[in-house]
Amino acid sequence: MGKINDKILGELIYDGGWKKDEILVYRKKEIKIKIIFSAYEDEYVNEKQIEGYRWFKTNIANILEESQKLIIKHYECFKEDILEECNIKTLPDDIFSLIEVEYILITENGRVGILFNNMLGEEEVIIIDENKKLSIEIPEEIWYDE
Repeated sequence: MGKINDKILGELIYDGGWKKDEILVYRKKEIKIKIIFSAYEDEYVNEKQIEGYRWFKTNIANILEESQKLIIKHYECFKEDILEECNIKTLPDDIFSLIEVEYILITENGRVGILFNNMLGEEEVIIIDENKKLSIEIPEEIWYDE
């Protein structure tokens, strides 16, 4: 395992990608999250990834708010199953209280993905595309840069 200390990104450890832990604040709550920069062992984080990271950090509050709206809209299609499975009557205002964010992935082309386990235990990802539009997809689709 390699280790570097970058002036912008801080300390990164290589373990199948460059990784670091960060504390994000969302709705006055601290969330510990792993950030992963996809790279091979002999590669360093590239400029597009640094740009994606900076954009993510600058816009984190808006990204999380928009993510929450997207998840709620996405879950409306199988709301009854979720309510029954989670033994609740309505979806909460803070949907992040019912999902577990696994990590933030920044791909080699600078795209950002928020990988999470949904309320039914399935892994999903919020993709933020080049136009800063959010969508929910399956994780495998973001590992391969176009």
